[in-house]
Amino acid sequence: MLYRIVVVLMFGLGTAAIAADDPYQEIRAALNEKDYATAISLLEPLAEAGDAAAQSQMGVLYAQGLGVDKDMDRALQLLEKSHAQGNPFAAYNLASLYATGNGVDRDCEKALEILHAPAESGNAIAQVNLAGLYADGSSCVERDLATAIHWYGEAAKQEDP
Repeated sequence: MLYRIVVVLMFGLGTAAIAADDPYQEIRAALNEKDYATAISLLEPLAEAGDAAAQSQMGVLYAQGLGVDKDMDRALQLLEKSHAQGNPFAAYNLASLYATGNGVDRDCEKALEILHAPAESGNAIAQVNLAGLYADGSSCVERDLATAIHWYGEAAKQEDP
């Protein structure tokens, strides 16, 4: 479950309304076409400038080896930077790596801590992701439908579809 979501969230850049000159419009198009060279050429300068969404996306590309050589150290570095800025996609992807032990020592406590912080502060994306872990059960948590319902309910209060 966790690994599959990392790939799905990779395309979760900028779900808010997009301005016509938004660079993420072109990035999303490139990612959807699997044109990783174009996506990377657009993402790298943004990530280097400290853009949390770009750092998160580049972290996933490095973790998956899409358009770049797979480099878990670089993936972790970028995801950590993005997570430190409060990016919920980075939080989930980082937590996924710790939960599965993909590129890091497996650490379920750290994985859940990473996810709980944004969920408890009201981030609907983190709440839905945490709910999904509990609904399905994972390598880090037992299936717990009551906890899953709680987190889905918190996200629903924010009108998260």
